[in-house]
Amino acid sequence: MNEITKFGARYYGPGYTWSAYRELQNEYNNFALKETGKPWWEEFAKRLRRGHKVLDLGCGSGVPARFLSGHGLRVVGVDVSGDMVTLARKQDPQGVFFRAEMDEIRWPMYSFGGVCSFFSFLHLPKRRVKKLIRDIHEWLLPGGVFAVTIVEGEGEGLCENFMGRGIPIYLSYYKQPEFCDMLRVAGFTVKDTKRLEVKTDNFDETELFFLASKTGTLGE
Repeated sequence: MNEITKFGARYYGPGYTWSAYRELQNEYNNFALKETGKPWWEEFAKRLRRGHKVLDLGCGSGVPARFLSGHGLRVVGVDVSGDMVTLARKQDPQGVFFRAEMDEIRWPMYSFGGVCSFFSFLHLPKRRVKKLIRDIHEWLLPGGVFAVTIVEGEGEGLCENFMGRGIPIYLSYYKQPEFCDMLRVAGFTVKDTKRLEVKTDNFDETELFFLASKTGTLGE
């Protein structure tokens, strides 16, 4: 696991994130292209119908977005890193991508059939994640689906050796019951949770997947 060395939300700064991914964009994209998260993308996509509009929060280099677009979904992606947005536009020409912090753009109520966040909550303070989950609930249509992956652990703060490269970045880790509670408090029904042990050349981590839904019936 990437170790947090300075604890607390006071160490958060979006500059850490876009700077880190500017330096690591090739390594990150190569890792994303391995599609280790494909089972999570499939779980999300099969709950939706072709033509549904989905919001990809922290879209990264656009590999999951490309998969979702390939299943007939209309993808809107947001990422704080301009370099990642550039890559996403190349990898998923059908999608629409914006550079912004995940919780910076305000979407109207009932805008999306689905929202996904694959590991991007890792780089946002927990208090902001809690509010963002409540906002996601509002942005979803009745019956809408929310898929999210996080990294298991405890605490939040600054990691000064991200991916073993000596790069600083803000990290937030969660326990499974902790994140389930956050979803339920926001009004979601948790439909499924899964765990995956991941080993890389630079770190090992436990990934947690959550699939949640908003009350109601999702139409066409």
